[in-house]
Amino acid sequence: MTSGRLFQYSLVIMLLLALMLPLIGCAQTGNPPSIEQTSSTMISSLEDPTETRLQDRPSGVLRLWWRDRSNLNPLLDSSASGQAVNSLVFDSLFQVDADGRVQTSLARAMLVETDPRRVLIRLYPDLVFHDGSPVTAMDVKACLDFILEQTASPFAPGLSGVESTSLFDELTIEIVLTQENPDLMYALTFPVIPAASLNGSAYDLVSGTGRYKMIDYNKTNGLWLAWAGQDEIGNGVEMIHVTEYQDRHDALVAFEADQIDLLVLDTDDYLAYHVRNSLRLEPFADNQIFFLSYNTNGNRLLSDSERLLWVKKQLTSDRLDRKTRLSDWCELSDEPWSNSAFLALAGSEQYLMALDAAGEAGWEQSGATLTILAPESDPVRSGLANAISDLLNESQIKSQVRLLEPMLYDQALVKGWYDIAVLRATLPAKPDASWLLGPSRPLGFAGLDQVENQGLPGYGDSSRQLAAELVESWDREDAAESISEIYYETAARSPWSVVAIGYSAVLYGDRVIGQTKPNQYRPYAGIEELWIWSGQSS
Repeated sequence: MTSGRLFQYSLVIMLLLALMLPLIGCAQTGNPPSIEQTSSTMISSLEDPTETRLQDRPSGVLRLWWRDRSNLNPLLDSSASGQAVNSLVFDSLFQVDADGRVQTSLARAMLVETDPRRVLIRLYPDLVFHDGSPVTAMDVKACLDFILEQTASPFAPGLSGVESTSLFDELTIEIVLTQENPDLMYALTFPVIPAASLNGSAYDLVSGTGRYKMIDYNKTNGLWLAWAGQDEIGNGVEMIHVTEYQDRHDALVAFEADQIDLLVLDTDDYLAYHVRNSLRLEPFADNQIFFLSYNTNGNRLLSDSERLLWVKKQLTSDRLDRKTRLSDWCELSDEPWSNSAFLALAGSEQYLMALDAAGEAGWEQSGATLTILAPESDPVRSGLANAISDLLNESQIKSQVRLLEPMLYDQALVKGWYDIAVLRATLPAKPDASWLLGPSRPLGFAGLDQVENQGLPGYGDSSRQLAAELVESWDREDAAESISEIYYETAARSPWSVVAIGYSAVLYGDRVIGQTKPNQYRPYAGIEELWIWSGQSS
């Protein structure tokens, strides 16, 4: 497939809405402004609020949190709690589905013609912001230019390959890239706001196109959102109150004090909370990956191919689960993505077959001892290190665990003072088979730029073949089947083993009736369908 052919496509039309959030714990929640107010700049205070239809509804106000605000511009918000709330108010050109595929949102199509560096993005017609103004290509261009000029924007790194932007017509923007980029759509998931809002004051309300709209904000009483959907919401959440809090820890304290109704726990918080039966949790596989690095350099024990294969067979996710009950807090995986991802492959059985095909496996007994490295500050990885040692000792392989403070751990990793290191990383948004196994250094964690493990003979060739196959199959429906064989061959020969994908979770308070449909891209998807029991005082 030629590079020009790679980019010739028109996306299937699909409109999904992402919903997420959090709130803080001010004992004073305040009264809601009228839901009949539609302008994002109409309300200047919360004096004399009216409750209107809320009095007749079975659902109350949902209380969420976000981190302390220095402005309301969603293009500058890098906090997870802020981006969660913003996803309720603002849509983007494209959005990522639960399975990791990109779908259209405000954009109707993306076209690349003969020059793979020249991209045209066409908006749906007749889109309007909450303030009634039309959504145009000028607004998109203004947002893109703003991000490119603001290095503080969390969306800037993904758009670093944009050379210039221009208007093709009122609904079409042209983007010129420094080089072709098949993953550009994943970077075009920033909130689209009116161009005029980029010149406003820090705390001006900002219009979006999402299901909820901003109707009031001040530092004391927080942010109020009202349902803005075209359809009738029925018995679900119509009003949301978002209060500022310092961080997630303080938000958890507020949740315990019944000042927050809904909260997203990250992997570490979920580990601490899931054992408490009194709490209602909805776990989902997130973007935290736990994996192993094998030191195959020099005279290290695992530079021997038979030993490396033997150890990799002992340390599969299934075997570690039987030792540590990993599946209580994570999704077992031998691949660097969730089992729900569109790229999900055959799994552990085919991986074991690939290990068998990679060569002879065996361990000649000797007095040598394997060193297992993990940071002492991470209870998950230190626990995994001890479980790995137990498994190896059961197989008559001597091992020792070294738990080091972070600086010493990083130094030992770079210097290669280990045989097996327990690593953790943040996965990219796109399920990517080359993220860990491709010829380029994987992103998402520090300290490995200088780590050069070689793996088994033939690893480099199979890695390059995998990368080439991904170029040919990235936009095909059968991409997983197409790369399956070469992926597992590469994984078997690599100096890595994937162990698990960590769980995050939605944590529900006592007033919440129903549940969301969380995934790593939208942990609050379906939030508008919740009921809030207002019989309990807040």
